Amino acid sequence: FRSLRRVIDDDTFADTAVARLVDLGLPVPTESASSARLRFKHALIHDAVYETLLRSDRQRLHSRVADLLGTGLDEPESSPELLAHHLTEAARFGDAVSSLLQASQRMAQRAAYQESMGHARAGLSLVDQVPDLPTRRNLRLLLQAQLGVPLTALMGYAAPEVEQTYAAASDLCDEQTPIAILFPVLRGLAAYYLVRGQIDRSDRLAQQCLAIAHRMRDPALTIDALSFLAYPTLYLGRVREAHDFARQGAQLYEQHGGHKLSYAVPQDPGTAALSIMTTTAWFLGDFAGADQAAQRLVQHLARLNRPFDTAFGEVWLAGSYQLHRRHTLALEHAQIGFATSQQHGLGTWLPAAWMQILIAQAAMGSAEATTQLAQAHQQFMAAGAELSATFYAWAIARGKMAAGQNAEARSAVQDGLARAESGRETYLHAELLVLRGQLNDDDSGARADFHAARQVADRQGAPALALRALAHDVLRAGAADDDATQARSVLDTLDGALVDGLPPGWVAAALKRLQEANIRPVT
Repeated sequence: FRSLRRVIDDDTFADTAVARLVDLGLPVPTESASSARLRFKHALIHDAVYETLLRSDRQRLHSRVADLLGTGLDEPESSPELLAHHLTEAARFGDAVSSLLQASQRMAQRAAYQESMGHARAGLSLVDQVPDLPTRRNLRLLLQAQLGVPLTALMGYAAPEVEQTYAAASDLCDEQTPIAILFPVLRGLAAYYLVRGQIDRSDRLAQQCLAIAHRMRDPALTIDALSFLAYPTLYLGRVREAHDFARQGAQLYEQHGGHKLSYAVPQDPGTAALSIMTTTAWFLGDFAGADQAAQRLVQHLARLNRPFDTAFGEVWLAGSYQLHRRHTLALEHAQIGFATSQQHGLGTWLPAAWMQILIAQAAMGSAEATTQLAQAHQQFMAAGAELSATFYAWAIARGKMAAGQNAEARSAVQDGLARAESGRETYLHAELLVLRGQLNDDDSGARADFHAARQVADRQGAPALALRALAHDVLRAGAADDDATQARSVLDTLDGALVDGLPPGWVAAALKRLQEANIRPVT
């Protein structure tokens, strides 16, 4: 009866009252292992006794119980719902809603997304009873933004429910909305628009998030904003800038013990930063840095031990290895991502992991995998997930080319180039131009594509991609044996076969060497 004594604050009275009730046969022991727990024999008896209390006494007792539950001196069966019930009956509606909001946030941090979603929705069902209008408005906004976290994890970034949830939160924002409340709304919308392929819009929102984080001088917000901003920045072709954002985010994460901080999204920003660095470092020609980022990422995922992050990190790493042309490694990590997503019901990453598996199999010569990949990507796009359309077009085209289906490969390349040249997603523009050049039987046309690819890569700050284009150009130009041998060696290295032990500055030196090749100019 410890809790009862604390509520009544009179041990003698509590013991006497309970003894009398037991003598009357009204309460009976529960099936709990604790012999000090009783319940009323029938719900009607409970209700009859409860109704004998004055409303003011009931509210006072509910309030006292809530305070005790909130201090951790609670019963084993206590829960956020139980705390919210007592707060509600005590007419402390703001506290009740706040407790459910905090419970949803805690469950999301533990990757218990179903429970997190339930707490957020329970809070929304109570929020209209909060009497103070500004408090009610802010709590509703926070709950809507918080609900987006488990919905995203369970249904995917591009799910209509995610858009509706964050749009509802956005509609509640105005010039008076505190920036601390505004951040999770903008951050959720930025992720939604990114996956929907509205990258410019995502980029603008991500920059607003970073500005808010800097104004608040909040480490968690700054780490998250930097790590996320790297993604639209990369997809828009600003490679060095994207790498710098991610690197800064990763450094701050380490400095502030980022794994202990709370974030407004289901994804850990340390995972996000290290993942994208496996791509940006490679594009920059820092192959050792890309491999180091991959090693750090795998270690980070093991320490973090969160299914959502494991699924995302493994899927992204698989995609990076596809771009490196290291398809055996890509397949290995894609399979881990798929198994994790399947085991934990992560609809966000399951189809992405499956497509990475198919990309690796297609690159290894499976025509069937290429066909399945094209079908899977059509379904992915139909569901609204338009991000990485250029990547999938590039992968489908390479699979078709490997299968000798060059006409279909050219069609896939053109699909990717249409999106890249529209400016919607440009980071693989150079790779697509190189692929179109490889598929072009006309030497002059092929070399024009390789030359254009070099210009795009130079503009984007991606020397590794520029080097690939130049090596293909040297070979297609019919260069002398020494130059051709050098070009083939470069392509072997870029295809992931010879990356270990390369000296710093290898890409710059190789670019300089091939630029000196004795080949005729592109006309």
